[in-house]
Amino acid sequence: QLILFFVRSQEECAKRMASALANPEYAGGWKLLGPDVTAIPKTTYHSDELMITVWNHTMQTIERSNKKE
Repeated sequence: QLILFFVRSQEECAKRMASALANPEYAGGWKLLGPDVTAIPKTTYHSDELMITVWNHTMQTIERSNKKE
């Protein structure tokens, strides 16, 4: 039952993601958000090079998905 302390429902996750997407404070650029939807500092693993790699992979995945429709 201890795991339930760390788990959020799908509805709660969706509510938090939607609030971040609609928040003008986070408009433009990219932000690293924690589980409570507040900005958190980058770590050594959050380099600009890796950000570009992840973005390119995301765009390729979306393009492949759109071609399947």
